[in-house]
Amino acid sequence: MAISKPIPGQRSGVSITPRDVLMSSQVIYGRGTIDAANAYDGANTGKETEIRAGTIMARITASNLWVPCKRTQVNMTGATTTSVVVDDARAFKVGEVVTIGANTSITISAINYATNTLTVSSITVVDNTAVFCTSLAGSDIARGVLNEFVMLKEEDGVARNQQFGNLILFGMVNAGQILNSMAEIRAASGMFLNGIIWSDQVGQS
Repeated sequence: MAISKPIPGQRSGVSITPRDVLMSSQVIYGRGTIDAANAYDGANTGKETEIRAGTIMARITASNLWVPCKRTQVNMTGATTTSVVVDDARAFKVGEVVTIGANTSITISAINYATNTLTVSSITVVDNTAVFCTSLAGSDIARGVLNEFVMLKEEDGVARNQQFGNLILFGMVNAGQILNSMAEIRAASGMFLNGIIWSDQVGQS
């Protein structure tokens, strides 16, 4: 059931749907400032700058600010194309430079979030290969799971780096509530998610 939850320093009367992400009583949280310029949820239509609980987060190396993890994988039959379908495009933004499989320094010129399609220069892709952002170093490395709803714009409509998010660093997480592309993030080496127990991997629903 949707509830109205005013956020301090934000516009009031926002209707949100609670998401039960945490499944354990033992939990370690971290706190991080969300990057208002680069954090994005393209699948949250009309509210793309409102980041929802259940988002796997990464930290930009240069600024130490947090964004939804910009990592997914190709989800189409291998082909040479300018339209690359991925598992989940929600965290990516037009203008970002990405690596797509063996293709490096590829700039995203358009994104269809409804079909999870990235428009790029003509490249050859292979199904299930990694797609990750390289123009924001660190944004492809998962470090925690957001456990609360965070709005990035204030009452005046201006996005500012003033919003903190509670990040689950240790605990059991409900895999069914995760919004990102879990397959690629969990498979990739170098992810800082050793403290996360995924419910689907231990037989929990």
